[in-house]
Amino acid sequence: MRPCPPLSLLAGQRALRRGSEVLPGALSSDFRMEESRAKDVIIPAKPPVSFFSSRSPVLDLFQGQLDYAEHIRRDSEVVLLFFYAPWCGQSIAARAEIEQAASRLSDQ
Repeated sequence: MRPCPPLSLLAGQRALRRGSEVLPGALSSDFRMEESRAKDVIIPAKPPVSFFSSRSPVLDLFQGQLDYAEHIRRDSEVVLLFFYAPWCGQSIAARAEIEQAASRLSDQ
């Protein structure tokens, strides 16, 4: 998906497309800023929740405990760190494979 063009560019494009002629200075003359009367709305963030089920052998550090992750990395022979975003489709698709690998290797 392409990002939206800036508002000033949209206003300029509308101004420049009057018929087939190009109007000099139309980009700056047609664009006006008005003060918004809308109020800022702040919604508190939802608390983090575990990405993996409680029955999973995966150690899910969903609260961002990077110090603990570093401790585990130093004390273990083999470690797989999986950085994910709970809203990401690729992370969701990989979750089952990560759990399978953890189940197979959990006794080692």
